[in-house]
Amino acid sequence: MSSRGQPLDYIETTFLTILSEIEKRPCGRPKITLKRIVGDNPHQCHRDTEREVTYSWPGKNRDEAWRFACVGKILAELHEALHSGVTVTKRDIYYRDPELYGKQALVDRYVDDIAYTCNVTRRKLNVTASAKGLHAGLLPFCLAGSTPNASFEAVPDSIHHSQEHSLAHLNWILVIEKEATFRSLVEKRFQWNSINGPGLMITAKGYPDLATRRFLRTICDHRTWLHRPQPPIFGLFDADPDGINIMQIYCQGSQSLPHETELNVPEMQWLGVRAADVLAEVQNDESVLKLTSRDRRKAVAMLGKLNRESEAVVDQQCRIELQRILVLNVKAEIQLLEDRPGGLEGWLNGRIKTQLRKSIHL
Repeated sequence: MSSRGQPLDYIETTFLTILSEIEKRPCGRPKITLKRIVGDNPHQCHRDTEREVTYSWPGKNRDEAWRFACVGKILAELHEALHSGVTVTKRDIYYRDPELYGKQALVDRYVDDIAYTCNVTRRKLNVTASAKGLHAGLLPFCLAGSTPNASFEAVPDSIHHSQEHSLAHLNWILVIEKEATFRSLVEKRFQWNSINGPGLMITAKGYPDLATRRFLRTICDHRTWLHRPQPPIFGLFDADPDGINIMQIYCQGSQSLPHETELNVPEMQWLGVRAADVLAEVQNDESVLKLTSRDRRKAVAMLGKLNRESEAVVDQQCRIELQRILVLNVKAEIQLLEDRPGGLEGWLNGRIKTQLRKSIHL
């Protein structure tokens, strides 16, 4: 069955079953069943971490009846999108009946559950997320040979938009956790003025959304790299549990979206910030902070989820860094590097140069 036919078959079968139950006398019980990931480790077998959730009508209480109505409405919206060949955003679905759904997060959760139930990606449901990411450093074909400007653009919703740019000039790709850091580097034209040549900078403004992850994966898989080596991909994240977790999601995906593994970027190299970058500043820099109780709980939980037998570089790096920040009881933000000699740009230039040299000798 085609990937398009799979969700259509599920939706239509569900609706036929509901109609059949409605026609039963005296008391049919229409229901909708979804699969949901509830486990802790997104990188291993999910057989023991998924469960089925069932909503019936009229249900055990008002909440179940309401959730049945919400899922039914979303299924109807998806059926229409698949039949008509139109792509919709999760936000579109929410605003078609905000009084029913109550909040956007509910639509997001059920769309992901439906995709997982059908064993397809969200894009196969003709649903996209509204992109929140930004990028800087791409050249439109029409500007090839001209002087680039210092502006940045929103990450496109459509995967095809990235093909409107020339990528052959890129020597490196840098994924940045924080929007403020991204904007600061753009203002200084780092994407064009780096001593390592021009590069592409991307930020998702924190935890990455699917659109930004898809954009990065598309850049990595672009046809340009059939004719020349793909530039290395670097990551710049805070030295704290959230920064490390964000890097994990880019490399290995999210536990709530195990069916979106095609967007993972395991080739990403972690530039920093690392515990080693913190050590020299512990005594005299205000950017170095103590771990909060919430940080420690998150770090311990993350360590517990890591597979001790994994040979993946990212797992090994995460384990070491989490252990170090727990022992040192410190964390540091990217801004720590702003006041160093040469600033953040000097630090990045040096780190990227070192990594580029290593890649040449591999």
